[in-house]
Amino acid sequence: MELVSQAQLAKKIGKSRQYISELKQKGIFDKCFQGKKLVLDCALKAIESNIRDFKKTDPRQFKKLLNNEITQTIPKEIKNIPLKGKYIEELEKLLLEIDNPVQKAQLIKDFWQGKLLQVKYEKEREKYFTKEEVIEQFNLISKMVKKHFNPLPGQIAKKCYNKNISEIQDIIFYSLNNAFIKIQKENYEK
Repeated sequence: MELVSQAQLAKKIGKSRQYISELKQKGIFDKCFQGKKLVLDCALKAIESNIRDFKKTDPRQFKKLLNNEITQTIPKEIKNIPLKGKYIEELEKLLLEIDNPVQKAQLIKDFWQGKLLQVKYEKEREKYFTKEEVIEQFNLISKMVKKHFNPLPGQIAKKCYNKNISEIQDIIFYSLNNAFIKIQKENYEK
């Protein structure tokens, strides 16, 4: 027989202390107290039976309670994304199949952790280029380089005839520099 405080029970089922306090005020745990501590098994059964009774009496109220509980569990990183409503519907469908509150708490926790990882992945993915985009850019740049650098040896050779070394160096430098400038201009235009 494991005894737990209200805070420990809240942590075990993945809820807030306030949630456990509200259940206590409703009298759900009246038979579960031993001194100031709760008998864990009794408390879990009380929560479970309370949820089942609630389901049986008024399904619309249960759905409303479920919606409120779900919206309280949404991590702040997900609250402002457009797919939030879709995620909530998906979680509601999963939760309707489970009666055990501990399993529900674990499912909610795992669900939002998974969605957080998915959101982080999507953000990271936007920072990078796809393999196809890289190949396309490489091919484009290699075509421009070939276009502007292949004719250079012939052009430079004509200009360098009967020149001294410093003049030849200047001719090569300016020819290469002009080719790079042309490539940059073409790249920015596309």
